[in-house]
Amino acid sequence: MASTNIISINQLIQMFRDFADAHQQLNDFGYGPTSEIGVNRQSRYPLLWITHRTPSDIQVTNKTQIPQLTLSFIIVDQINIQENYKNAMGVDGNNEQEILSDTFQIFQDLINYISVDMGQFGVKLMEDNISIEPLFDETQDKVTGWIGDVNLQLKHSNCITPLGEIDFTIPGTSNISLRYLTCETLANCDTFTNAINSIEDNYVTGGTFNSLTSSIDFTGANSFTPFSVTGISSDNYYTTGATYTEPTVTFTRNDGGTYVLDLTSLVTRVKNNEDDISNITAQIILNKTNIDDNSTAIDTLGVIVDTKISCDDLSGCTTITDIQDDVAVQGEELASLTYSVNYLPENHIWIGDTGNTRQAVELTGDVLTNWSGVTTIQPDSVTYDKMQDVTSKSVLGSTATSGGTVEEIPMIDEWLTTGAVTALLENTSNWSGAGQYTGTTITGTYQSQKHYDGNYLFMAVADNTWIRLIRG
Repeated sequence: MASTNIISINQLIQMFRDFADAHQQLNDFGYGPTSEIGVNRQSRYPLLWITHRTPSDIQVTNKTQIPQLTLSFIIVDQINIQENYKNAMGVDGNNEQEILSDTFQIFQDLINYISVDMGQFGVKLMEDNISIEPLFDETQDKVTGWIGDVNLQLKHSNCITPLGEIDFTIPGTSNISLRYLTCETLANCDTFTNAINSIEDNYVTGGTFNSLTSSIDFTGANSFTPFSVTGISSDNYYTTGATYTEPTVTFTRNDGGTYVLDLTSLVTRVKNNEDDISNITAQIILNKTNIDDNSTAIDTLGVIVDTKISCDDLSGCTTITDIQDDVAVQGEELASLTYSVNYLPENHIWIGDTGNTRQAVELTGDVLTNWSGVTTIQPDSVTYDKMQDVTSKSVLGSTATSGGTVEEIPMIDEWLTTGAVTALLENTSNWSGAGQYTGTTITGTYQSQKHYDGNYLFMAVADNTWIRLIRG
C-alpha cells in the first residue's frame, strides 16, 4: 500500500518484528530497555533489539502535528570464546571481527527496509546519513555488534481524533452551532445585520444654530442639542481667554465677565458613539474569531452528521469540495490498511489463539511451505506409524520389471500341505495321460510353489499353472 492514516508505535514495532522474522541471519527480536535483554528467557543470537536513548519530537506546524520518533537499534551476536587459533591480536583473535562484519551488513539491510518497504506505510527517514557505532559488551552473554539512533517521521492524520460530537456556541446576540453552520445561515446572521445597520443608518444630515443654541440632525434618530452657550450679552465684547473643565468651556471677556459653553450633550453622544463603534468592532472581531475556530474544528473533526445537514444547506458551499477530497484520501488509506491486515510472512499461517484472535505462526515440524504455496515433507519425517497398514504376509516393492509405485507383494508358502488346491492336485481324474492338468481351474497360487503326495511331486511352473512328476 502507499500510506496509512496513522502509524502507531505498536504497528511500527510489529513491522520491525516482521523484518527480524524474515531476515535469515537474525534469530531473535525484542523491544524495551536494554536491561530487559535475556531477563524473561535466554536470548537467541544474532539479536535485533530496539530501545529509546534520545528524545522524540512532535512538530506543530500550521495546526498540524507531525510526530518524529527516534529509535535506537542494537544488532549483536554472541562471541565464541575459543582458543586463538589464528594467533592474531584484537577482534580477529576470536569471532568478533566476523560478528562486526555480519551485523554491519544486517544494519544496512535494516536501513534499506525502512527506506524502501516501510516508506509505503508513511514512515520516512529524517537523515540522509545514519551514524552507528560498534558495541563491545562485557556482560555474561559476551556479545558484540553495532548500535545506532534512527529518527523516523511518522504520518499522522489530525482528522482522526477520538472525540464525540461537539457543539460550538458563539457569544453574542446570535448563537451558531457547528452542526447548523451553512453558507446561507452565515449570510443572515443577526449580529452582522445589526452591526451594518448601526453603522449605515446613523449619520449627520444637517443642523441649525439659533439664539445661542445648536441642533444637529441624524438619520434614524431624533435631533439632539450637542451644546448651548450661556452668559453672552449683546454688548460688543470679545474673548480674552478660555478654560475647559469637562464638560464645559469657560470664556473670559475683555470686560472681566465670562460666558460658558456647555458640551454635556455633545460629549455624552460622542462617547456613546465611540462605545457603540468599539462594541460593534469587538463583536465583528469576536464573530470572525469564532468562525475561524469553527472552521478549524470542522477540519479537525472531519465528521459531518448527515442527519443535521441537508443537501440544500450545503449547495454552493466550498466545504463540500474539501469533504470530497478528504473522503477520497481516506478511502485510499483504508485500502492501504487492508494490505497491512493481510500481510503474512513467508512460511507462516494464521492460527486462532486461546483468545480467538488470529496469530501469524511459522510452520515447523514435518512439513515446509514456501511463498508459492508448495508444501513438502521434511526429510526423515515419515515414521512407520504414519504409514498405512500392510496386508498380512506382504512386503512393499514393485512387481514391474522397470520399477514403479510402491505396492504390496504377498509372501507365499513354498510348500502347500492342505486345502482345496492340494485336493484338486491329488485327484488323478484331473490329469491326462500326458501329465497335463485338466481339472477345475486353480487360482490363488504362484510360480515355484510345490506339493507332493505318496506318488507324485506337483510344481507350479507359472502362476496357477501346475505339472506333476512321478516320485521314485
